[in-house]
Amino acid sequence: MDTLTRSGALLVALLAAPALAEPAAPPLEPRSPDELARAALAANPALSALDQRLEAARAAAEPAGALPGPMLETMLQNVGLDQLTVGDEDMSMLAVELRQSLPSPRKRAARRVAADADGALVAAEARALRREIVAEIREAWAALYAIDAESAMLASAAESYELLSQAAATRYATGTTELESAVRARLEAARLSERAIDLQAARALVAARLERLVDAPGGLSIPPVEALPPVDFPADGWPDEALREAAPVAAARVAIEAAERRAAAAREELRPDLSVGGGAGYRGSLDPVLIVRFGIEWPAWSRDTLRPRVAAAEAEVRAARDDLRAAEAGTRAAAARAAALRTQAERQLVRVREGSLPLASAALDAARSAYTAGRGELSAVVEDLNAWLEARVLVARREADLYAAWAATRALVPSAEDRALLGETP
Repeated sequence: MDTLTRSGALLVALLAAPALAEPAAPPLEPRSPDELARAALAANPALSALDQRLEAARAAAEPAGALPGPMLETMLQNVGLDQLTVGDEDMSMLAVELRQSLPSPRKRAARRVAADADGALVAAEARALRREIVAEIREAWAALYAIDAESAMLASAAESYELLSQAAATRYATGTTELESAVRARLEAARLSERAIDLQAARALVAARLERLVDAPGGLSIPPVEALPPVDFPADGWPDEALREAAPVAAARVAIEAAERRAAAAREELRPDLSVGGGAGYRGSLDPVLIVRFGIEWPAWSRDTLRPRVAAAEAEVRAARDDLRAAEAGTRAAAARAAALRTQAERQLVRVREGSLPLASAALDAARSAYTAGRGELSAVVEDLNAWLEARVLVARREADLYAAWAATRALVPSAEDRALLGETP
């Protein structure tokens, strides 16, 4: 029994060895949004799928303009129905022929160009997706900054409320204040705890968005975002540049070109094909027969087969042009939204930093000093502390809004650094 037990334990250890030899991947701990963006661009499954489709489109384009395969045919030509007359009749023979269809060079070139356009369209879609991923990561990073800044400020305010609660409890014990003051400080501290729980959930939701983009095997472990990278907005007039540089507009233009090439290829299909052939006929004791053929396709059914395809391709061209108009309208709207968000964030930052926050800080200091000296009320300290907290939180949110507006702007008009990050050639 002991031998069997030891053998079983050894077998279990051997089976578990591969699992022990492959430790779980550590979580990704990005320190900046661009570091996270690089990881996402390298591992995002949707981008990988587009890369594979691009490879497939390029592989499919190679044979698009090739000649069709030749046809090998055999033929028995027999005079009479009651007996085999090969070798006895001049018109009877057993023949072998090789026939080749010859589409015109223009038709083959149009097919190849249309197939190449499909690859260019996939590449444009991948380019647009890369910009969307980087922009979403930057906007999510701004959201994390606002959440983490508010969490830190809540912790600071909770410490202040704890001190106020202790002071109120001491005064209540000595009979110099009412019970309401002692309870009020505890109530405000409890409200901050509830708010902190909501912030933890909000941060988890943002992290889930980022995990979807990055697809890290070990997950994400983003440390608290204490500061945002500096931003540099493009010069005035950038919305006009966005109409030339925006990825959706560029993709729409590529789609028009692809549709036009497919329509041109469909029109070329209306042209007849040539065919050539040759072979030899065996006639037994009679001389062999040399067979040479030359033919031209008769497009008798083109009205029913080919012309509807031309009409469909031309309709796709018109649809692609409408898509371009829609992409341009969307780009103009996105540019206007980014500009409006920037203006709002900048103006609000100035207003809060130079107005609300200094006033709230001064009021809090005065109320706290008065309460410490025994002249003020706790309710005044609580109100001023809440006002100071909201002003500090508002500064962080406006900073996040400004960074998000910059991210949206750079998604439309990328800088040289952005192009390097995206892998785009100038």
